[in-house]
Amino acid sequence: MDASRYFEGAEGADPQDVATPFDPLVNAPVLDDRLVVEVLARSLVGRLQGLERARQATRNPAQAERLMKASLDEMRALERALRRREELTQPRQELKAKVLEFLQRVLDATRDACGAFITDYLQMMDAAINEHLADYSHPERLVRRMSGFRRDWRKTLGTRVMDAIRPIGDEAFASLR
Repeated sequence: MDASRYFEGAEGADPQDVATPFDPLVNAPVLDDRLVVEVLARSLVGRLQGLERARQATRNPAQAERLMKASLDEMRALERALRRREELTQPRQELKAKVLEFLQRVLDATRDACGAFITDYLQMMDAAINEHLADYSHPERLVRRMSGFRRDWRKTLGTRVMDAIRPIGDEAFASLR
């Protein structure tokens, strides 16, 4: 949508039919502060552009002076809008950084917990096999231990991972309070 069309005259048109940069905000289900500030900033930039064009096109020094003053007023309003936009985006950027840090910590803890589980699992398997090799007379012990490993590995791994990431989640939730 071309912003310059908002500043053209609408002679004889019904004011309700004239498009504005704020039209999408009027019927929005949720009014987003960032979107309002963004539309306001774009509207002000468009107005500045129109004022500057009019100032450059005028030959009347008094008219040029009024347009310059209006342009400066618009610039101050734009500066305030951009400052407000920055204030509104700051918490979002901080939250994104915290979420990324949280995810990295969870992934690291999961990797470490899985690595420790695999190491322990392999050591238990080695111990069971070595016990069987030392005494062939009781193969049921090896079968029983292997069945136990096969049956319990998912639960054991899940417990290890949850134990590793629970403190990270608790810390993250506590920081949001």
